[in-house]
Amino acid sequence: MKRFLLITSIFFLCLFGFSVTASAAPIQNWDYDLQYGFSSYTGVGIISDDVPNSAYNNWATKIKWGTKFGDGQSYIQVADYSFSGQTSLNQEVTGPTLTHSNSFGAFGTLKTAVLSSQLKLKPEGSSEWVSSTKTFDIIFQETVNFGTFYYNSNYENPIRWLNHPDDIFYISNFDSFTQEIEIPDTGYRYFLDFEVEGFVKLGDDEKFILGLSPDDEAYGFVTPEHSGNQQPMISNMKTSFKITATPEPATMILFGLGLLGLAGVARKRKK
Repeated sequence: MKRFLLITSIFFLCLFGFSVTASAAPIQNWDYDLQYGFSSYTGVGIISDDVPNSAYNNWATKIKWGTKFGDGQSYIQVADYSFSGQTSLNQEVTGPTLTHSNSFGAFGTLKTAVLSSQLKLKPEGSSEWVSSTKTFDIIFQETVNFGTFYYNSNYENPIRWLNHPDDIFYISNFDSFTQEIEIPDTGYRYFLDFEVEGFVKLGDDEKFILGLSPDDEAYGFVTPEHSGNQQPMISNMKTSFKITATPEPATMILFGLGLLGLAGVARKRKK
């Protein structure tokens, strides 16, 4: 019996030790390289792009539209679209700023755009980069500079008067700002957690203007409509990201089994 208890104790100690070793410490330090660009866009009338990112397919980082008189063209732009550095686990890194300049112009508007981001990460002690790419499918609704009627057949009352509504950037493919980073054999799962200032769940008026249904969940940005003076309305949406880690489920199971086994052996010895 004593021999059995000894063997059992050694087994559970090994199980416990393996689980502790497997989850001893997550990767703490990382190199990163972050790139942004508009891979495509559509519009009507006067519309063009500018400021290509030579490090990311030469994609434009600024789209501008409308006439150039008065306070200039409206545009959407990614500032600080290309940068790299080092970060640590759970440390917040300031990312690029998405700017919408809303001018009082005409004869052109943005309709859709695809904003692509590529984040490369290199764990400490590794020579291999891990690449994570995410795209944001933007549907832009340029609202009028005064009150008007809108029509949406998805609503019981399909006609609605809205006074001076804000412009809408609807992200039609949004699911989450969290992405998993594939780093095998570390005992941990790693995640990229993004935050975007001003990103909200769109309200009922925004869904009505976009032609969505009342029960649809929609996310994006709303930016102030132009007031009609000679100064553009500037909206800045700041971004940030951080790397987080959680122990692998299998590692936690081994840890729990090891503890339970050791507790059971200790109880038998007391008897």
